[in-house]
Amino acid sequence: MQKQLLKDLIDWIENSSLEDLALRRLKLEELIGNTMGTEVQSDLKLAIRLIDEEVVTRACLIPKSA
Repeated sequence: MQKQLLKDLIDWIENSSLEDLALRRLKLEELIGNTMGTEVQSDLKLAIRLIDEEVVTRACLIPKSA
């Protein structure tokens, strides 16, 4: 993945809502199934991993109610 594209992706992930992240993740999973190139599949899987990481991080930062 190109460096600038990766920077833009991370910036988008950090500024997106959880709903946007979930929708984009589903779209990326669909694209993986329709893509034959291994390099493109690797980039799509990286994007999914980054989204998953952001979702988990946000979940850990939400204060638990007493």
